[in-house]
Amino acid sequence: MLMFTGMPLTWASKLQMEIAFSTVGIQYIAFSQALRKVLRMMQLAQEAKETGVPVFWDPNTTLMCKAFEDNMGALELANVPKMQPQAKHINIKYRHFRHHANSGKVKVQHVDTEYQL
Repeated sequence: MLMFTGMPLTWASKLQMEIAFSTVGIQYIAFSQALRKVLRMMQLAQEAKETGVPVFWDPNTTLMCKAFEDNMGALELANVPKMQPQAKHINIKYRHFRHHANSGKVKVQHVDTEYQL
C-alpha cells in the first residue's frame, strides 16, 4: 500500500511472477517491486514541484519515503551496502533502490507483521 500524508494512494494484491529460492528472496523481490512504484510517484511529485504545478505541501519540504519490511533477511539485503554471495541471483535485478536509500530519499525500516496495514 502506498500512502501519502496518511492517505492511501495505491494498493494491489497479485501473484508474483518471479521464482525465488527462499522466503527472503520472495520478500525482497516484492519489496523491490513496491519501491519501483514509490520511486516513480516520488519522481512525479518532484517534477510537479520543479515545474510550478501546485503541490499540497510546503515548497521547502524535502520529499522522502519510509518503507517498511517485516522479514529481517529481506531487510538486511536492503540495508547492507555490499552484495551477499548467497543472494547474488536476486541482488543484480532488484537492487535498483540502493542509491535512493544511500541518499536518504528512501528509509528502509523494520515493522512487526502485526503492525502492517
